[in-house]
Amino acid sequence: MANNGSPAPIFETDEQTYVLVTLPLHSLVKTQALSQTSDQVNDQDNKVYFNSLEDITEFVDQANDQASDQAKNIVVSLIHNKIEDMLMVIFKSQPIKRSELFNSIGLRNHSDNRRKYLDPLINIVG
Repeated sequence: MANNGSPAPIFETDEQTYVLVTLPLHSLVKTQALSQTSDQVNDQDNKVYFNSLEDITEFVDQANDQASDQAKNIVVSLIHNKIEDMLMVIFKSQPIKRSELFNSIGLRNHSDNRRKYLDPLINIVG
């Protein structure tokens, strides 16, 4: 759970047999859950109950997959937006230096940014 930025589990026990493990939702999962239920009145119990370790494992795997997919979508969206900004600058101007292009869209003139944003455009055109 720590690998994907999820909060640490919370363990509660008594002296004999009682064990309660609370797995707080990752902030991305909370955001999505809130947006899905914001238009509905929710009088139901929001707790998740598990009957076995397999249930817990399956739930955690699904939460990790969902958080991972959402993180990938965010990254793709950010890259898409930067490339869109770059195209707008290119089409509106005369030939422009890479450093000026990156500066105009808020990026450093660094080889990592060139590989991530500019090279894919050059490969499409070229």
